Amino acid sequence: MNAEPNYYSSSSSLVEEEDDGMFFLLIFVENKNSYIPKEPQHISMLTGNAFIKEILNGNPRTCYDLFRMDRPTFTSLCNYLRTHKFLTNSRWITVEEAVGMFLLIVGQNVRIRVIADRFQHSSETVDKQFKQTVRAICHMGKFIICPSQSNEVHPRIANNTVLSIFQGGYYLVDSGYPCTLGFLPQYRTERYHLRDFRGGDRPEGAKELFNYRHSPLRNVIERCFGILKARFPVLKMMPRYKPCRQGNVMRACCTIHNFIQMATRNDRLFTQFNIDNLTVEGEGRDNSDEPSHTVDLTDQATEAMAAYRDQIARLMLANNRHH
Repeated sequence: MNAEPNYYSSSSSLVEEEDDGMFFLLIFVENKNSYIPKEPQHISMLTGNAFIKEILNGNPRTCYDLFRMDRPTFTSLCNYLRTHKFLTNSRWITVEEAVGMFLLIVGQNVRIRVIADRFQHSSETVDKQFKQTVRAICHMGKFIICPSQSNEVHPRIANNTVLSIFQGGYYLVDSGYPCTLGFLPQYRTERYHLRDFRGGDRPEGAKELFNYRHSPLRNVIERCFGILKARFPVLKMMPRYKPCRQGNVMRACCTIHNFIQMATRNDRLFTQFNIDNLTVEGEGRDNSDEPSHTVDLTDQATEAMAAYRDQIARLMLANNRHH
């Protein structure tokens, strides 16, 4: 018996194929209607390279305000990095752009995404370039953050007949720290700030003389940190970089600081912070009532440092009487 063709089955298959076709057509139409065209993110007509040229060819004050250095110093820095092959032009970013991005990040404390928008690059590109620039400047620092000779003493110290150089290492600190090994504060119960000795009022006794000389030394140290933080605000509020990267950023800032000092005679910030008796970073306030920082050292260490401080004070007084 011959089997009859299954017209019903064939017809059902055709209907199913038509239904599938309509289903995919509906999906396509729906997706097409809901599709949002991707808009380009970086649409500024001013590219990063053009932005750098505009700053360098514009008002000199703008260059200093943005890059924290004048135009000749910026150009010298870029040439130094390029000449010594610490940093080279890449396919998309010039040395000037790389240095400009770095200086804006550390000098204005802006984030990577802001720099990416300004220089018309992706955030990934800017972040990668920032890391490379930091490493390049740190490498450059090995050649400029060092004396000409390892045993060289600054002439102002070597030729000073009053100042004695004592053996041993310690931090020169304020009264917020205890007098213990590694920390040398002033005498808390004696006059300290330079304003206390104005009007020809000379220090009396070894302890006051010690404080009288401790205060300007501490002020010099605080001015060094003050100018660094004034030029590079990133040091006041460091982004959440890895610890090793934070250290590299700090070293890079110190390298730029030294380069500016070598390349520029009349830098605005150096002039501002070179004023005698300039009060910065709390030098003008009394810290005697503030709690001491916790230092895990023994009583013997505290007594030893106190005796060492007394010895310094007595030597100062003896030298002062001879002069």
